[in-house]
Amino acid sequence: MFNKHDISRDACQLFGAQASKGYDWWWHSFTGYDAETGAAKPFFIEFFLCNPALGGDGARLG
Repeated sequence: MFNKHDISRDACQLFGAQASKGYDWWWHSFTGYDAETGAAKPFFIEFFLCNPALGGDGARLG
């Protein structure tokens, strides 16, 4: 009911004027576990997309 997957939410959300004058920012949260102690440690990976319409055909990592 609450967790309906929508693949379009994973895509860039910048269209129109926002594609050259905006940014898209999202992250994924995970929990890792220490192999020796089993202690849980949360971490996240963050994605930040700036002005995608101004870029070229390839990705530029920074």
